Amino acid sequence: TVYGVDQRFWTFHGLPDRSGVLLSPSLATELGAAANDTLLLRLQKPSAIPVESLFGRKDEVARTIRLTASATLPSEQLSDFSIRPQQSEVRALFVPLSRLQRDLGVIDRVNTVLVSGASDESLAATVRRSVTLDDLSATIAITNAPAVVVESSAGIVGDSLFTAATHAGSAAGLESIPVFTYLANTIRKGDRAI
Repeated sequence: TVYGVDQRFWTFHGLPDRSGVLLSPSLATELGAAANDTLLLRLQKPSAIPVESLFGRKDEVARTIRLTASATLPSEQLSDFSIRPQQSEVRALFVPLSRLQRDLGVIDRVNTVLVSGASDESLAATVRRSVTLDDLSATIAITNAPAVVVESSAGIVGDSLFTAATHAGSAAGLESIPVFTYLANTIRKGDRAI
């Protein structure tokens, strides 16, 4: 698992700031990696339409990033950190957040936020005040007909956005109708094209 982190991650866990590319001990052992070794990291590029989708782009789906290992994290400094609990050894790589964002072309974007020390109610209220539709890759348009269109700039509306939009529509007395749209660049029949 690759984590893009900055000093806030280490502060969040009560540790001194760490910089550079850091490996968990099990990953370092499996790769035979040590400080100053070159690592090639291959990541799926973020895409407007998921690669798994029928309409997802199948070319240039990954990006290779050349990194230099800084150190192996000791176990008391989060080397076993994992967002998803697991019984097996953690194979994790901690990379500077700004580097991952730059190399993947997603400046000022993250896909996970860690929160601590708040009650469920307090956290929910804070999220409602702070999160915008843009943060959720969502747009809303009101049409001439009595309708509201909810779209995702990510290409596919995720389950949570779909559920929230459906519930909001029902509460407003509107019927929900899911639609899949896709921009066609060319339509052909024989030698005729538009």
